[in-house]
Amino acid sequence: MTDGLGEGSWDDRYHVDGAWVNLRLVDENDNTPIFHADHAHLTLPEDTPSGTHLTTFTAQDLDGGGQSKIKYSIAPSSNPGGIFGVTEEGEVRLVGNLDRETASSHTVVVMAADTGVPPRTATATLTIKVTDVNDNPPFLAEPQEVQVVENSEAQLVATVTLGDPDNWRQGHGPPFTLSLDPHAPPLVEASVRVVHDKKGDEGRGVGLVYTVRALDREEGRLMLVPLVVGDAGRRSATVTLTLHVADLNDNPMTPAAKAVTVHTVKGQRKVVPLGRVYVQDPDDWDAAAKTYTWRRPQKGFFLDTTNGHLTMSASTPDGRYELGFLVNDLSQGQVGVEANVTVEVRSLSALDVTSATYLTLAADPYRTVRTDLQIGSSLLQRLTAASRTWIENGLGVMAWVDETSLIEEEEQGAGRSRAPPTTNVWVAAPGVYNLRHLLLYHRPQLAEALGVAVQSPRGCTSGCWASTEMGQSFVVVDANVSSVVGPQVTVRRGCGCAASLPLEEPGCAPRTCLNGGRCIPLKNGFRCICPYGTSGARCKALSRSFEGGEAAAVNQDGGESRSTGSWAWAPSIPACAQVHMSLEVLTASQDAILLYSGSSHTMELPRKKNDSDASSVSGEGELRKNTTTDEAALREDSKEEHVTASEVRGTHGTPSEVVALELRGGRPFLLLDLGGGGVTIALNSSYSIADNTWHRIDVIWKDELVEMIVDLCSGDSVDHIPNPHTGTPPTSLPPDAHICRGAARLPGGARVLNTGQPLQVGGLAHPLPDHVSERWPESRSLPSFRGCLRNLRINRELVDLGGAMLARGSTPGCPEAQCLTSGLICGPHGRCRGSPGWLRCECQQGWTGDDCAKPTTPTSFLVNSYVKLALSFTPLGYTTSMALRFRTKKKRGQLVAVSSQHGQDRLALQLVEGQLCVLLQFRPDPARSLCLSQAQVTDGQWHTVAAIR
Repeated sequence: MTDGLGEGSWDDRYHVDGAWVNLRLVDENDNTPIFHADHAHLTLPEDTPSGTHLTTFTAQDLDGGGQSKIKYSIAPSSNPGGIFGVTEEGEVRLVGNLDRETASSHTVVVMAADTGVPPRTATATLTIKVTDVNDNPPFLAEPQEVQVVENSEAQLVATVTLGDPDNWRQGHGPPFTLSLDPHAPPLVEASVRVVHDKKGDEGRGVGLVYTVRALDREEGRLMLVPLVVGDAGRRSATVTLTLHVADLNDNPMTPAAKAVTVHTVKGQRKVVPLGRVYVQDPDDWDAAAKTYTWRRPQKGFFLDTTNGHLTMSASTPDGRYELGFLVNDLSQGQVGVEANVTVEVRSLSALDVTSATYLTLAADPYRTVRTDLQIGSSLLQRLTAASRTWIENGLGVMAWVDETSLIEEEEQGAGRSRAPPTTNVWVAAPGVYNLRHLLLYHRPQLAEALGVAVQSPRGCTSGCWASTEMGQSFVVVDANVSSVVGPQVTVRRGCGCAASLPLEEPGCAPRTCLNGGRCIPLKNGFRCICPYGTSGARCKALSRSFEGGEAAAVNQDGGESRSTGSWAWAPSIPACAQVHMSLEVLTASQDAILLYSGSSHTMELPRKKNDSDASSVSGEGELRKNTTTDEAALREDSKEEHVTASEVRGTHGTPSEVVALELRGGRPFLLLDLGGGGVTIALNSSYSIADNTWHRIDVIWKDELVEMIVDLCSGDSVDHIPNPHTGTPPTSLPPDAHICRGAARLPGGARVLNTGQPLQVGGLAHPLPDHVSERWPESRSLPSFRGCLRNLRINRELVDLGGAMLARGSTPGCPEAQCLTSGLICGPHGRCRGSPGWLRCECQQGWTGDDCAKPTTPTSFLVNSYVKLALSFTPLGYTTSMALRFRTKKKRGQLVAVSSQHGQDRLALQLVEGQLCVLLQFRPDPARSLCLSQAQVTDGQWHTVAAIR
């Protein structure tokens, strides 16, 4: 280059100089991966073994010098049922089972994605034609059910034809064979004869079923006839023909009484069905021959005189009603047979219905509601009676049968289901918020009181969610001498992680304000006036103390010893692919259980392979009745001195899903198993958190990574205890990440936690199962936690640790960390913070002083004015929080922003078109924002805002 001075500047060496410019080309992700071959075609029999290698698709990416990593996957839409899989090398394998009868061909789309941002994807296609194998026996085409009138002569009752889903052209179908099962019950052998007609159905073969004697309905209403059927390929099976014995009106009726329990819903207007007026009559198909009349009419009740069905007005008040009727049967010459019906009406609110809990009893619906004459009560009555003993003022416990049980009962009766009979029951207890936990805790005693097995309520599994909705109709189970009526409840399910459900009612409702908070209705919603020790929009209790003690254990005879330790139950961890749990701990105990969710000695645990609150505690510890990844952070050296992360791979039993957070030697210890094998993380940090100061623990799992962080890697208690010599908070640099953070890679397989059990906090209510059968690395018998826990969050949602929790040896609040206990009054504008020995008042925005009673001096900003500050400390890398108080009428503008030194990363609070928004920018990811669309903040009034990430 030359400076251009003078005419011959290029020739004058004093005016010319040179420099080398080195250009380094940075690769850009501008090439899509290329498959060497992008199509393959196979023909496979449907019995191809699982694990068979089908083909290999390999792709290359020109970016990165051809060394870019390729990740292979199969498009979910082309892989229904997940029967195909692809390895990291592009090998496509059969991981499930083919079935030609379900799908005769498959088009599998294999995707190859590079690691660029954003990634580029190429596809290859595997086409599979599935050929037939004679793997299906014949089935009963028609008829499947027939009817014979009782006491009739021997006769032909059915000509049975068969079908076969296999390919008949390959000889996998007719001609069929059919005969009576040689192992048929003696009563069937004595009543039925079966003849095989080879020429029937155009040579396919049929079965002729005859009765050989007169049948009596009073001996049995139906007969299940087992038939052995076979196809030309000698594939055989046993099918069932259901033979109904129709009633002949040959018995007189006698007077009878009936009890009806009705559960109505306040505000519903539909007529409520009550069942049929009952008279004792062995003949049960002669309803058409009977007529019914009132003996003494009752207001609000209605009778269909042709069939005896009773209905009731939905507005009928709660109470007991005695109804009388006369029944006539002219075919028997009977007139005026008395029938009495007692109706007990009990009303529920819509919230009571949708909050009801779900139990399954090992009995059919009619046995569940039918009064046992020897005991004098039904299963349903005994269930409610037992539940009331565990609830103070428990007279409000109600139960009714779910509609699905009636459908299952119909399938049982028709012979279409061989499963043992069960009944799904809804149980409601108005004002009791932890009913599900109460019933789960007392399930063994409940089963003993009923004399039948009681299955625990099971949540939604495999990464889905479930919620209840009230239907518009009622469910009636009529067992002749008794019937139970309840509202229809439907279970709504969906895939993915359930978001936090909004309040059932936008205004004040019984459960709007928690822990005794008083609800004040407002024009646009509500406001809760919270009692001492609670906070937030709904008065949640954010801390809880635990007395400690020994955990329950299993005796040598297999029985359960009574737990003397403390514990509390919180709601289940949602089945989400990404879960973030955090809590703060105050304790001096070196070893204790903090959190646990999984199987126990008396609880059932859903397993993926087979898929599918007593709250307050007395001072003596007695149970009282309820009153109303970063992937790059994984070290290559897994034996790092400070962090131990290991994978648990046992050789016994089926893996159980579990999460357990413990203290061992004052250091956090984590066990996590999502169904594919467990991992453990032990943080051998440089300091113990059992120092009677508040410390925070975060547990996060997402995709294939789980991590645990202590004190957000600040190197200090979350309360920043001051130096005892200077009285000032520490200013030390954050510790090495390997001291305060541990991470581990989860084994392949499932990615969600499906325990279906409560999250047990601070201890265990029941002993843990054998560690060998659960594939745990060691036996776990840590004592219960002694100290305080607070700010328990699950996926950003604060858990209420108040009086509605089922608990023992544990109470809401933390007296040793309360300012009032130490004589420090924070006033209405302050919040008590700190640990024992160093408590202080943290003032709300706009207030200052020791007792937070002095208003701060606000600062006014004119147009285009701002203040720029340089922080004297380094913010934590894992979390940032900002809070301020402002007032304005402007619709746009920036309130506050925090940015990195070069402005690459940024967190800002802004006003955008009148909405309050938070902006988060982490390079190179695009900026993300979150706005409050309903909050009115540009009205010139003072507003307080806090943003936390």
